[in-house]
Amino acid sequence: MAASAAAATVAKKRGEMDAFLKRHGNNVVGGVYKLRGLNEELNENDLAHEGFGTVEDKYAEKPLIGYLPNNPKDIIRNETCLLLQDRKGGPVAPLPGKEAKDSDNYRVTDRRFVLTHKVLAIGAEYDSTGEVKADSIPLFDIVEARALPEDHGVIEIITQLEGHNSGRTYRFRPPSSTVHGWLHDLQMQSIAAIEHKNSKIRKYRRIIRHLYAGGYVQLVIATMIIMNFLMLCAESQLQPDDGDQIYKNIQALDLTFTVIFTVELFVNAVIHWFYPFINNGWNVLDIIVITIAWIAKAGNIAQLEPTRAFRIFRLAGKVESLRRIVTAITKAIIPMCYAFFIAGIFTSIFAVLGTEFYKERDPENFGTFSRTMYTLWYAVAFSTWRNDLPIWDEQGNINWGILLYLVSMVVILMWVTLQIVVAVLLDNFVGATKLEHQKEAKKRLLEAEQTNIDTGGLEPLLTEMLKLFDTSDQLSRGIKKIFHNLDHDRQGTIDFTKMMEGMKKFATHSTIRLTPEDYEVLIEGGRMCNPDRTINEQQFDQMMRKQIKQHVQRDLTDVMGMNEYQIEMRVLLASHRILHVNDQYDEIRTVQGELAELYKEVNLMRIKCLTDTAQLVALSEGAADASRDMESNAQNIDAILDRDLAVELRARHAQQQKQMAEMREIVADLKNKIEQSTNELRGKTPVHNGIGSHDLEGGNASDLASMGPSKFGHFAPATPTFVR
Repeated sequence: MAASAAAATVAKKRGEMDAFLKRHGNNVVGGVYKLRGLNEELNENDLAHEGFGTVEDKYAEKPLIGYLPNNPKDIIRNETCLLLQDRKGGPVAPLPGKEAKDSDNYRVTDRRFVLTHKVLAIGAEYDSTGEVKADSIPLFDIVEARALPEDHGVIEIITQLEGHNSGRTYRFRPPSSTVHGWLHDLQMQSIAAIEHKNSKIRKYRRIIRHLYAGGYVQLVIATMIIMNFLMLCAESQLQPDDGDQIYKNIQALDLTFTVIFTVELFVNAVIHWFYPFINNGWNVLDIIVITIAWIAKAGNIAQLEPTRAFRIFRLAGKVESLRRIVTAITKAIIPMCYAFFIAGIFTSIFAVLGTEFYKERDPENFGTFSRTMYTLWYAVAFSTWRNDLPIWDEQGNINWGILLYLVSMVVILMWVTLQIVVAVLLDNFVGATKLEHQKEAKKRLLEAEQTNIDTGGLEPLLTEMLKLFDTSDQLSRGIKKIFHNLDHDRQGTIDFTKMMEGMKKFATHSTIRLTPEDYEVLIEGGRMCNPDRTINEQQFDQMMRKQIKQHVQRDLTDVMGMNEYQIEMRVLLASHRILHVNDQYDEIRTVQGELAELYKEVNLMRIKCLTDTAQLVALSEGAADASRDMESNAQNIDAILDRDLAVELRARHAQQQKQMAEMREIVADLKNKIEQSTNELRGKTPVHNGIGSHDLEGGNASDLASMGPSKFGHFAPATPTFVR
């Protein structure tokens, strides 16, 4: 049944996709690729936007390519519209109508548009699930939303130049019945979002948050918590009477501390409202402690006064080291409870046995289950056997029953069960402490990555990519989907502008802000790109793979610095790092082999061209001889035949001479092209340290193999395309 249901779902999706393609055709863009996801040399059911790479991204906290908003409470409008992408980037051309397909000026696609109070999300192309997001426009980044004057059915959105979308202009055509509703909601929501972002309250909250998180403010709060606790300890020691001046001073100080802690809690709630504040357990503890303190003062409830001592736990929320310890203990409580449960079961078994065996001999300590439990707990806690069950009787004989009961209790409860509880507590405490240290190490590693230079600016993306892919094939698919996400206008190439705009939209731990200098590092000064400094899909794959490898090498170096005093770890990381370092001699040998094969093909092509040229020259000379024979024959015939036939033969002869002249021109042109192609090939061959195409004239590639690395540098060999 499950297999049939899955097959039905796949068939339904394929039917929807076929209907979509039937409406819009194949959308061939520049002959580069046709369908995004279906014709990418992948499985035919593998859509480019279903997931990102492997199945692991389903469990990731935040996928790189996000999903459309799906909370009904937040969605204002949710509708399928036509997205119009201006290919030429120039002035507005005649707009396609409702039923129009792609044109030279615009590319038209059906997209799902979702408008919320914060963002306008645009769905992915060819996504049958209707869940994956391809692009988004924060409403506070909208400069203007209007209906085009030449076509009121098209809405144009202009974004901020320095914003999330880098000044891109979006045009889309909603259904005719909802155009005015879309325009009105976009304008109203964008105004509200801009006002909310630029409000004075948010400005003051940012200032206060910065001051509150400062080290001096947190130090003052921690000092006051300690002073309040010391005051409670002094009150417990002095035990002043209600009418004493000391008691009044202590109560006044306690009220002052309570007011200060209340104000501090209110400020914390205002600057972190709402979910960041409530989701912090330390803030919840502050709320409970301060609320109990005010209830005790307002109701004059003396029983609640001792709860003021719990305020000292607020110190753990202010000091990082204490917070780690308390967090580790908290995480160890639940596993320790399971160990206590096992210990309780064994203790209960001994209590039942002791009650049944010795309730008549010692009813005071073993008369009931609860009495026996207390007796056993006393023996385990204080290692004291205080009861009326002596091991030696009056005659000096050993009471083997009592001795066996006591020994088994000591071995099972004290030596085994109690140690298991302690071991579980320590194991989970150590594990939680290691986890906290690993989080801190990860934070320091991310900080170290930001200090690296000449990285290309893609460190956050590379870090996330290493989590999402297991195999090289999965990595290739993921890189391809990243490329298609950046190539929003389907031109088959991306440039600096596309990369800068697209990288900012990936859900990484920090926003990627690509600079022209970073782009030059990525394309290696022009080696990894086309002459116009654009990157195609294959070049992008090579570039990303190289960046991932360099990212791992940089991380190995940073981790070595973090483990400087752990000799074994440092040696292991150093060995690992050496294995990842490029061997220039291996690259030289690879390039030498490629050049040898290249010149071998060039020589074969030259021999073929020269042979064809020789044949054409022989044909041309044979045709010239035939022409001269025909001319002499024509003169002889002119003396015999009448003048009309001679005129006709001369006309044919003139036509043949014209054809032979054209053939000579073709042969001469072919020779020029052969020479030009040979010169261009030599010019394309890279010249490094004195090595060029002239060093391998005639395809003598063995000369290159004999050269040492001192004469040969790193370069990527050109691969010319020959047309026979």
